Amino acid sequence: MLSSSDGELIVVRNGGPLDALVPVVETRAGGPYSILNTKAYVSSDPGSHRAG
Repeated sequence: MLSSSDGELIVVRNGGPLDALVPVVETRAGGPYSILNTKAYVSSDPGSHRAG
């Protein structure tokens, strides 16, 4: 769960099998971040990343 600087709550669930993780983002339907509810997201598999 995330909280924006204006107090809105954003729930992110990243589920599914490896190589097919699809995050589900939920916000208030009438809130300022409701565009995030489109469920048009993909995620990469967990792992380590080193900036270089």
